[in-house]
Amino acid sequence: MGGCCSKHNVLHGTVAVLPKDCSHGCDSPRGVHLKPEMLGVETPSVPGDVSLAGTLSSADMVQLAKRYKSWLYLNPKGISPHFASGPRIANRAVGFPTEAIQRAGCQLKVLDFFRPPVPANQTQQMLEAMSSLPRPLMVQCTTGTRSSALLVLWLAKRAGHNLEAALRVAEDMKYLQRLMNSGWVRNWLLPELQGSPLCLPSVGCLLEQFFEPQSCSFSYLLACKATKEAVLIDPLLNRTEADLTLLDEAGLCLKYALQTHCHYDHVSMTGSDMIKKLRADVLLLCSAASGAKGDQFLSQGDMVHFGKYSLEVRETPGHTPGCLSFVLRGDAAKAVFTGDALLVRGCGRTDFPGGQGSGGEA
Repeated sequence: MGGCCSKHNVLHGTVAVLPKDCSHGCDSPRGVHLKPEMLGVETPSVPGDVSLAGTLSSADMVQLAKRYKSWLYLNPKGISPHFASGPRIANRAVGFPTEAIQRAGCQLKVLDFFRPPVPANQTQQMLEAMSSLPRPLMVQCTTGTRSSALLVLWLAKRAGHNLEAALRVAEDMKYLQRLMNSGWVRNWLLPELQGSPLCLPSVGCLLEQFFEPQSCSFSYLLACKATKEAVLIDPLLNRTEADLTLLDEAGLCLKYALQTHCHYDHVSMTGSDMIKKLRADVLLLCSAASGAKGDQFLSQGDMVHFGKYSLEVRETPGHTPGCLSFVLRGDAAKAVFTGDALLVRGCGRTDFPGGQGSGGEA
């Protein structure tokens, strides 16, 4: 496969680790080829094009720089005038080969991020750098803690995650413990995440989640603020009156009621059926394989439009034969509504009639 240069090959292939006397970018036939993770470099699967690192030798930086289009260095406060010499760790100077990294065609950006207080404009500069710097991107600090904290915050801001969702992401990335163990990083990060709304404030899509404790179920309201058109996903029978009252008070027009799935033992009356009984103009949408009543049946690739937004239909059978997932499209926060097909760190059971635990196609 000569000439293949995929993201995986670029960021996960071996690195030629050169002797210390080759720290300025010179070529040498000597060297040991190691995987980046053996040098302490992490490239999490999300977003997949950003790597994180703590302190590296100058020689390792020179070799790694060839893999990246940009390098963001979060240097300790007050050392930027002496950047070429690098910070001092345990009274040991750590050289930073600025010119060699730039010669490799890697765009270098240095930002101050070290101990509180961290001004709001400084946080904004770091987030803007994360968004604008070319990929693949290396983010480096002294131990990797600040770089991982910045990545978690940037992902949360980009996806519109609230605090709980962002911490779950950090836990899945195996960064949560290191972030919580660093007092000042934790004290900086948590308030920043607390300010991350579930829906990005700049978009015109309303997204509300409702929890019904008796059935331990979630339902979702989505609406286009400009046109007032709304949809309900998995409306709950005992929330029907509350849902319709909320819609009326907000001046929203319910266009569709969607079902991600329907179980064989309760197809006789669902929240969607009750809404249809009370609001005859609302269309019920579901999969034909679900066994539920519907005005229209959905299949892979269909689009359900409401105002300036839409939901793309994905067939995701397994929990039930008629399971559907809905991908939100438009300038809203990224979201996929999976019903019971995909749960937090798990999936819906597949031993119900019609369930399928394996053998399905992606």
